Parts: sequence; structure tokens; C-alpha cells
Amino acid sequence: MLWVRSSNYGQAFFLVSKFRGCLNVGSGYIKLYFDSMRDVAQNETLTQYGADEVLIRFNSGDWFPGAMNALWTKIMSSAEPVITLVDAAPLNGFIRDAAFGDFNRYLHGHSTNTDEPSPTLSTTVAFTLQDEAL
Repeated sequence: MLWVRSSNYGQAFFLVSKFRGCLNVGSGYIKLYFDSMRDVAQNETLTQYGADEVLIRFNSGDWFPGAMNALWTKIMSSAEPVITLVDAAPLNGFIRDAAFGDFNRYLHGHSTNTDEPSPTLSTTVAFTLQDEAL
């Protein structure tokens, strides 16, 4: 299971088995798509695949292949039931944790990212769940 927390302390857990893929959406952002958790909440009456999204900001899209490789390696080798995807809750002006290994240094808001000494943490990670009206 992947856990994400935004800078305003919103939290979501996503099953790895519900991961559908990811996309470089430009300007340093990557978007991860998951099958909707609202299907379960509404007796599986919805059929929108990949409708839940997690948006993560890096310095640029150059690092996405390596970052995704590091994430997948962590998922496949971890004995932990819950893996922190990104914890963007502020701690001393930076995010707390992320699952991209050496590529954390390119993640907006990470303390090792020397290209962004004063990050805007509210733009580091966001998640969107499928609209209930669908």
C-alpha cells in the first residue's frame, strides 16, 4: 500500500495493485493513476479506471524514469505493508519523506534538493479522487 500526505495534512492510501500507470504532464510534474477507491465506497457501481490521481513535482521531467525505477524497486523489495510515496507535511521548511531513493534530491521540497532552497510545499504533491457524481 502507498501512503501520501499533502502539505495541508490531507492523507490517502492507495493499493499498489490499483496502480494503472504514470505520465509526465510537463513543468516537472508526474501524475500517477490508480483505480478509484470510490468504487469500494459506493458498492462498486462506478467503472472509471485510473480515476484517482497523485500529482508529484520534481525539478524537471528528466528524472522521471530513474525516480519511477527507484520507487518500483522500493515497492518490490520492501517488507513493510505501507510505503510512504511522499510525505509533504512541512518539517523545518521541507517535506518529510519520499520513496524515490537518490532521486529525492530532484523532488520539489526535499531537503537535499539544492536547486530549490526555498520550496513551496503546497505544490509538491496533491491527490484527486474520482468525482462522486460519476
